[in-house]
Parts: sequence; structure tokens; C-alpha cells
Amino acid sequence: MKKRRWIAAFAAEGVLCAGLTLLLNGSAAADAGLMAFPFAQIGAGLRALSLMGGVRNVLAIMLYAAVSLLPAGFLAAVCRKRKLVGEDGLLLLMSGTLFGTLWAAVNPAWLAQRWFAGKTLGLPMLGGLLYAEVIAYAILRLLRTAGAANARALRRYVRWVLAAIATVLVYAAFGSSLRELLASLTQLREGNSANMPQIWNIGAGPSFLWTQAMLAIRYLIDAASALLGVGVILEALRLLAAQDGGDPVQASECASRIAERSAQTLRFTLLAGLAVNLAQVLLARQLRSIALNVSLPLDTVALCLAALLLARLMQENRKLREDNDLFI
Repeated sequence: MKKRRWIAAFAAEGVLCAGLTLLLNGSAAADAGLMAFPFAQIGAGLRALSLMGGVRNVLAIMLYAAVSLLPAGFLAAVCRKRKLVGEDGLLLLMSGTLFGTLWAAVNPAWLAQRWFAGKTLGLPMLGGLLYAEVIAYAILRLLRTAGAANARALRRYVRWVLAAIATVLVYAAFGSSLRELLASLTQLREGNSANMPQIWNIGAGPSFLWTQAMLAIRYLIDAASALLGVGVILEALRLLAAQDGGDPVQASECASRIAERSAQTLRFTLLAGLAVNLAQVLLARQLRSIALNVSLPLDTVALCLAALLLARLMQENRKLREDNDLFI
């Protein structure tokens, strides 16, 4: 896929995440959390269909069974194509987990009464368990397949992994971080409802305006860090495409851009976080909410450091190869 298509795909994801976050803000679907998606929505639909009674109830049961057996059906298809390996057993575990997760989503009262986590945390915990099983299966299959793959196939696997990481970063920018901002603003308004006439007070003393601005700035910095990480991944995808095309010059140029963008992303992430903490200290009297974060977005930092090191290694290898050619 060309760089423009990657950008279009990630932009569409960003618009979708932002739209759903704003649309579902404060609703029960939003409170269910990412880990409960789409199980909470599927369960609600099956429950509504079942409550209609008659044939619709039978249809809901059939759909429930069909969805729960999807991983087992995939295992049956795998049996026809190749010999089963150890990690394929996770597919049966996925079917069992999916069966229980959908049951909990269809019967929220049972979940609230019978499970220690209750209705609020129970479904996200079950959904998170299922996602963990899917990720574990995908990684184990990738490790087994990549071990016997040639260089071109290995680059294809790396491309999939990078695309998945970029997808998560886009969601972090326009989904989870935006949802956290909206929740913080709502909590700020509800916790200071008695002082709402002071909302535009920008003089001495606490101010809603200053606090809201600081919350927005923190969100923008987090989103920008994630998007800069996506930019590094786009250059890495371009590098893989250049290697597939056998163009060492373009590959070297891509490696240089990766090194440059990785360094820029790291500098921005570190300095922006420091600047926000410093601003909160200086404006402490004007803020109703202060969060001095000493933690770093380790996912973005690790990604950029790895990209920077790999880019430097590629540049050094190319330089060494050119020196050897000159010597010969």
C-alpha cells in the first residue's frame, strides 16, 4: 500500500474514532470502555432481539451460538489446510471465552449479581481477556511463520505489525485520549458547579478557563506525540516498500528521514511534557486541577528509539558496503 493510502486509512480511522467518542460521550456504550467493544453492543442487540419473543428469540440464540463458534470454525478450516500446532489450541479457548463474554453482555443483571467485578468492570474484564487471547495467538503464529520466512515475507510481516501499532496510536490520539479529556472536563464542571459564575475569571484565584485550557493542552500534546509516532511508522513503511523494490538509494534516504523524525518525536515528547509541568507550577493559583506527570508515553518513546537505532544501523551498513566496494 502506498504512503498516501496509509495516510488516508489512518485519517479515516481518526475521524471515525473522534466522531464515535464525541457521539457516545457520557452514554452507557462509552462507559463500557474499549475492552467491552463490540461485545457490549452485540449483546445489547441480541438481548433486544430475544425479548421480542417467538421466532426472533430463536434467531437470537442461533446468532449467539454462531458468533461464539467463530474461532472454533476457524480452527476447523485450519485443520484442512495444515497440521495443527500448539498455539491453535487458543482458538478453542477463544470460543469458550467468547461464549461467556456474550452471555454476560446479553444478561447484564446476572453479571452484576453473580460476579465479583460487577456490571461495570465485569464485561471489560472478559473482553480484555478475549483480546489478550487473540493477541497471543497472533504473535505466536507470527513468530512461528517468521522463523521460516524469507526476507520479503519477513518485511510483509513487519509491515502488518507496524500498521497495527499505527492503528493503536491513532486510536490513542482520537479515541482514548479524547475520551479522557471529555471525562476530565465533565468531572471539572460537576465538581465545581457551585462556582460556575467564576468560569470566565482569569484574575487571581482558581479559574475554570485556565484549568480547561491546561486540560486541552495536555490532550493536544498527547495526541501530537502519538501522531508523530505514526509519522515515523509511515516512513518505516516507505522504507520497507523501497527494499521490496530493490532501491538502495531510496531505502537509505528513508532511513535518514526515520532517524530525523524519531529524534524530533523524542525531543517533542520530552520537552512538551516538561513545559506542561512547568506551566502548571507557574499557574498553580489559577488551576482547579493539576496533574504533574513524570511518566512518559513509553510506547511512543520505545517505537522512536527502535526506529532511530535501526535507521542508524542501516546507514552504517550501507556506508560499510560502499567502502568495501571502493576497496575492491
